[in-house]
Amino acid sequence: MKLKSMAVIATIILAVGCAKDTHQMVANDTLPKVRIDKRKAAEYNVQLGIAYLQAGETTRAKIKLNHALDLAPKLPSAYYAMGLFLEKTGEPEKAQQSYLTAIQLNPNGGREHNNYGAFLCRQHRFDAAEKEFLIAVDDDKLPNTAEVYENAGMCAEEAKSEQKAKQYYEKALMIDGSRLNALLALSEYALQAHDAQKAKDLFVRYTQENGPITERSATLGLNIAKSTKNTHDIAEYERILKSHFSEAKQADEMFVK
Repeated sequence: MKLKSMAVIATIILAVGCAKDTHQMVANDTLPKVRIDKRKAAEYNVQLGIAYLQAGETTRAKIKLNHALDLAPKLPSAYYAMGLFLEKTGEPEKAQQSYLTAIQLNPNGGREHNNYGAFLCRQHRFDAAEKEFLIAVDDDKLPNTAEVYENAGMCAEEAKSEQKAKQYYEKALMIDGSRLNALLALSEYALQAHDAQKAKDLFVRYTQENGPITERSATLGLNIAKSTKNTHDIAEYERILKSHFSEAKQADEMFVK
């Protein structure tokens, strides 16, 4: 189990435990009984279920998600989480029905349409996914529309629709300039268009936002360094690729000469 997932699970269990202890303490002959907030308890179980799923603990995840649905049968997030579980355990048709149930429970919910759009994109149903993302951003109550536009950009990129991908990534950055996937992708597109300075500027923003060093980002960093003839960065990114990505492809495959 990953350490981060374990920490998340421990935090949620602690919160649930505290709530349970409080209920037990007051539920006696001398103090008034406290009514259990089933919806809140269900939300805790959803969080636990997702954390267990991310940690690879599928049996525990299923138990928690089923319990959440028992506690709150009309909680959209419980159906989204169950859809994610079913998708990851190889039942895409059942997963789709669970995602759709979440939407039926909250038809105008941007979160629900965004989640379903992400699912459709993972199923390579790109046109349908785009429609869901566009419905999602129409939800005025949705706080993270930048994330939805970024998701739409990643989906368009997966569909090899470069122009659409650029448009969605740019919209994401207009709302939130720290979106890492948008910064990285637009930097790549700029380099491919022989605009090394724009590529460098976007990549610098990516690093300033603590974007992770991956094979993709390190390769891009190397290609930008070559394009700008920065010998220090060339040596540094070559070292990173050789040290941390043993199966890294030759950077020149992406380099725009």
